[in-house]
Amino acid sequence: MHKTWNKVRQWLIILLPALAYLAAGILLRAVLHALFHSTGDEKNELICMTMLLPMCVAWYWHTVRFISAPNGILLAVVLLGAAVAALLFAMKPLQGISPETLLCVGLIGPINEELIYRGCVQQRAQKQYGKVIAYGLSAALFAVAHSQVQQMIPALLIGLLLAFVTDKTNQIAIPILLHMGWNFCILLLGRT
Repeated sequence: MHKTWNKVRQWLIILLPALAYLAAGILLRAVLHALFHSTGDEKNELICMTMLLPMCVAWYWHTVRFISAPNGILLAVVLLGAAVAALLFAMKPLQGISPETLLCVGLIGPINEELIYRGCVQQRAQKQYGKVIAYGLSAALFAVAHSQVQQMIPALLIGLLLAFVTDKTNQIAIPILLHMGWNFCILLLGRT
């Protein structure tokens, strides 16, 4: 019985960041919908993603217990550059893409998702169960988070690629940048 409980506990510790991220997102969207009586509004999504960002950073810091100086500097530069770009695009949206969509899909979403799925889930699962389970679990949870069926298979494949990159580079900033680049490409192609 004790061994079974320890296994369940280990899985809960691994899954907790992803479950908390999904639950907090659902709760925040419900609260914003109740307050502003709108569904799927880009401004509500921007507020939601921005409010989830500190939680993702906190979970990540808790999981790895540090962030290296190069990663911190790179992440700060990326965030600063993206903020400046968003402000510039706020004046004139890029190909009909709203600033809110640009910030959510191109910046905040990738940071949140990579911190949770690669930074927390993958690292914890890899310590407990090895690379194969860690890659699969982080990619599967990442795919499930992209709740539209047509996005799940590509998200699963990209999740596996990002898991591989995270493992091989031992850097969280690199998969964040790759994820941002992918999302920007999707936005520019108009397939979101």
